[in-house]
This record gives sequence, C-alpha cells and structure tokens, in this order.
Amino acid sequence: MRIGNQSIVRNYTNNLNRNLSQLNKYSTMVQTQRRFSSMAENTSAGVRAMQLRRTMSNIESYTDNASTALSKLGAAEDQLLKVGELGKEITTRYVNALNGTNGPDERKIMANEIMQFRNQILAVANSQFSGRYSFGGTNTTEKPFTVEVTGQDANGVDIEVLKYNGVDVSQMANPDGTLKDEYKYLMKDANFVDIGLGLKEDENGVLIESTAFKNTLTGIDMFGFGEDNIYLVCNELIAALNDPDFTDNDHFQGLLTKMQDATNNVTLKLTEIGAQTTYLKETVDSFETQTINLSERQNAIEFIDPAEAIMQFKMQEYVYNAALQMGQRLLQPTLFNFIN
Repeated sequence: MRIGNQSIVRNYTNNLNRNLSQLNKYSTMVQTQRRFSSMAENTSAGVRAMQLRRTMSNIESYTDNASTALSKLGAAEDQLLKVGELGKEITTRYVNALNGTNGPDERKIMANEIMQFRNQILAVANSQFSGRYSFGGTNTTEKPFTVEVTGQDANGVDIEVLKYNGVDVSQMANPDGTLKDEYKYLMKDANFVDIGLGLKEDENGVLIESTAFKNTLTGIDMFGFGEDNIYLVCNELIAALNDPDFTDNDHFQGLLTKMQDATNNVTLKLTEIGAQTTYLKETVDSFETQTINLSERQNAIEFIDPAEAIMQFKMQEYVYNAALQMGQRLLQPTLFNFIN
C-alpha cells in the first residue's frame, strides 16, 4: 500500500511542530532557569513548590513580627538602663544627705537635683519608639503617665498626682502592696503578635497567650504602682529633704530603702526584657536558618542548573534542525518526475 504525500506531509508537520514546541520549552528554561512555568507541566513538583512558598511566606511574616518586637524591646531596654542609672544617682544624693552634715540649703540643692532626675524618669516612662509610646500597654498614641499639681505642702513643695492611663497610680495598691482587683485590667492590657508559636484561641474565641508573643510593655509593671512607684518615691525624697525636721531617723532611713527597692524593681524588669530579647534573637536566627534551607529545597524543585538547561536546549535544537533537513527528502517520486 502506498502512503500518500498528503499523509506524509501532515505527519511530518505535526512532528516538526512538536519538536519546535520542545525547542521553545528549553529556550524558555535557559532564559528563566526554571524547570516548569505552570502547574500543568509538573503537577507533583508544582504542589511541593506551592507548599514551600506558603511555608516561606509564613516564616517571613513571623520573622518580621519577631524583628519588630525585638527592636521595640531593644529601645525599651536602653530606656530602662537610663532609669536604673538615674535611680543610683538619686540614691547617692539621698545617702549623702543622710550621712553628711548638710544644712537646709544643701538639702534643698540635693532635692532640686533629685527633682531633675525624677523628671528624666518621667520622660523615659513617656518615651516613644517609632512614634508610639513604649510603656502605655495598648495605649500608644497618648502619654501613659501624666502629672497633675493639686497644691503645695507646708514646705512649699508641689503636691502631685501621678496618673497612668488616666488612673491615679497612688490608689492602685492594696495595703499589702498588691494590685487592686479593679486595676488588674491595666496590667493585662496587652497586644500579642504571631511569631510561629501556633497561634490558637480557646472555645470562647479568646487568645491563648502562650501561643503568641506579648508585644506591649505596661508602665506600672516597669515603674511600680502605689507607694512603690519610683516617681512617687522620688517625690517622698524631695519632700523629706525640704522638711526642716529632716534627720537620720527610721522614717527617713526607710525612704532610702524604698528608693533602693524601686530601682531594683526597674533592674528586675530590665533583666526580664533582656531574657525576652535573647529569646527573640534566637527565634529570628532560627527563622533565617529555616529560610535558607527552604530556599535550597525550592531551588532544587523549581530551578534548573544553567549548564543543564543549555545542554538540553542545544540537543533539542540539533533534533529540530535535523528534522528540517529530513523534510527535503520526504516527498516520494511520482509519474510526473519521469515525464520529459
């Protein structure tokens, strides 16, 4: 049975187009260095690539959250270091007043110095990071600590009311020094961010705090509340130094202990922030390592070695050119080839 020229041409054209399609495929691979351009080309590899991309996207989000929290804690750490140093300066001034032979004028000078240090502490308590207040809990747009002068005492010293988010700090403590129940919401006031701990909510839709990272700092936790607040203790020292009856007795000695305890509380909070900072640094480092490993896996699935891609393109180019040359010999001779 003789095969007609039309059939030969049709089959040849189909095969030639198939070779051209493969040539274009390998040409694209050389240009993009990707193994496939659509899921249809390699469904299995495409699914694995999408899973890797989803995981890498989540890690990128976790890293960003952790890095932002780390920067915020770093700034807070610097500020609390300043408060710790100011607390030591205040303690030194007060010790000198207790132990030295200072008259009213010398003590007044020391009281003014402590007042300056106290004002610096207030400035730190109202410090900002990236335009947001650092120690106001979820209140990041208004100063968390405000001072109202309600009058003067018998020695001419201003009587001040320190408020935290609108609440009188001096009224927050129970007689035993614990926080009153009606103000515990201030201590719990917090925002949380997802850093890959498995963010979950309970059956009532409330966030399980252990599955996220607390991204806020509470002012009364950092600087104390009630009589233990470091700003209010400074006010007691200032009033004591302006008292004409100031002397080295149990009451005035007790103020020294209160100041030392208030400074130690700030140092304790500084240690806690340091531990959180270390944890976040390790978390970010871990994410960076995971990202590198996942990128290597992604490259193995999605991308091709340039040398391999060029070699496959050249082989397909050779096949295509050979097919073009064969096309010249495909048509069979007919009766017309022998007619003169």
